[in-house]
Amino acid sequence: MSVGIFELEITRDGAGGYCSRVLASPAGEASAPFVPPFGPEELADLRRAWEQDAQRGAARAARNLAAEAEEGEATDLTPEIVGRRLFEAAFTGKVRSCLDESRGKAAGALRLMLRIDLERNDAAWISDLPWELLYDPDRSKFMALDPSTPIIRWLEVQGMARQVSFRPPLRILLLAASPTDRLPLEIEEEARRLEGEIRRRPGIEVRRLVPATVAEVQRVLYREERFHVVHFMGHGELDPWTGFGCLVFQTSGREADLLSAELLGDLFCGREPSLFVLNACETARSRFVPGANPFAGVAAKLVQQGAPAVVAMQLPIADQAAILFSEAFYGALVNGMSMDAAVAEGRLAIRCARRNSAEWATPVLFLRTRDGRLFEAPQPAPIGQVEPQRQPEQSDPPAKRGGMRVTIGTVNGPTTVAEQVNNTCYSK
Repeated sequence: MSVGIFELEITRDGAGGYCSRVLASPAGEASAPFVPPFGPEELADLRRAWEQDAQRGAARAARNLAAEAEEGEATDLTPEIVGRRLFEAAFTGKVRSCLDESRGKAAGALRLMLRIDLERNDAAWISDLPWELLYDPDRSKFMALDPSTPIIRWLEVQGMARQVSFRPPLRILLLAASPTDRLPLEIEEEARRLEGEIRRRPGIEVRRLVPATVAEVQRVLYREERFHVVHFMGHGELDPWTGFGCLVFQTSGREADLLSAELLGDLFCGREPSLFVLNACETARSRFVPGANPFAGVAAKLVQQGAPAVVAMQLPIADQAAILFSEAFYGALVNGMSMDAAVAEGRLAIRCARRNSAEWATPVLFLRTRDGRLFEAPQPAPIGQVEPQRQPEQSDPPAKRGGMRVTIGTVNGPTTVAEQVNNTCYSK
């Protein structure tokens, strides 16, 4: 099956505005003006409403009133309106026609990949828009909730993430922290439920470290073999001294211990997990302040340092929503779904439980593998021969361009952990 690509760049038009430009697609090329769908104040209002929504979700869970009607004041910025305005800003005129024609020509699932260059100050702010809310008015649906139209963010960084030669079991390092000087989190319950879901699946091992201190994580890493997945549950913050995004671990005295994105990369340097899942607030965001490091966000820094895949949160997320997402995500992943489709299933789990909430759009998926594969199943050596040491395979990176780009494409070949487990472990 051929791969259909719809590549859209949003950048300066030379006249002080912005434009959407289709660089490649099954229907050819096209361009149209791009008008930002939100002003700074409107976007700030949207984020405040989103944060209040997460706080209300946490309050309901604490009172055991999961079925209670949604609370709060009405707002004009409903998820559908926000998503529609985003869609109509990005896909308008000839660009929209090109998208519609490309959909008709492409076969299989369509991948929506938002390509962002954080080092371009004139376009980096586009990554701060809530693209996961994209709403197709013709089909009356949120694209990110459909596993056939998953939304992925691709950050422009040097090099290409490599695939890891993989032999089962898939090993997950499960970390959680809830220091006493921060808002308490239900990490024990989340870790218990998540571990129970994962352990029911063949070919997977879980190493649980709850509560997690940085020193204990380091000891586990140098005493044990490499982990394929690192899953963190806890708080995410911005370090006021360095400006870097941080994960909040805890000290032996259960006080907060902020580990910056930069130090997090150092901690896992040489151990190279293929996937980071960060159930921590605002780990998907970067700060666009003059003079600031454009890769100061936790997810952005991990991607810059070579992480092939990161699932992070662009806003606060309630404990129960994080649990729902994790259960559905891993359940879908080990049952044969690709990374992007599994994230869509996680979002859908939140959507079904909290039907009037936009919290399902909080998770963000960053991928740095062109075909979506994180693991490469090694081929068995012929009988009587010693299997040689395989070097990780690399793909040629796409040409780097400025601004933000969107790529929609079908995927060919094995793309899931479960496929690799089945193909490597079992005979049929």
